[in-house]
Amino acid sequence: METADWPEPEDTLHTVRGILQQRSDYRFFIVANEGGEWQLEPASQLAKHHGFSVTIEGVRTGFNWLHVVRIKREGDEWLPTQSWTQWFSRWRRKP
Repeated sequence: METADWPEPEDTLHTVRGILQQRSDYRFFIVANEGGEWQLEPASQLAKHHGFSVTIEGVRTGFNWLHVVRIKREGDEWLPTQSWTQWFSRWRRKP
């Protein structure tokens, strides 16, 4: 029986809403409102949002891994200085 070799859609942009949680080994993940969860690449801004409902915009780096570009708590506005598309353009150009 032949199995499909599905490519992982890495380097794609994602917006995820849910509750930010932390595992016993200190890794952060988000339990998505739509179901499922995403593991989050380490980032210094995650700890202050632990346990809160957040929106994360990030780049997929693996099957269920996201590199967090920006994060905000539910009800907050994005900071005007944060540019999602400019950051992504610079990130894509990295060697």
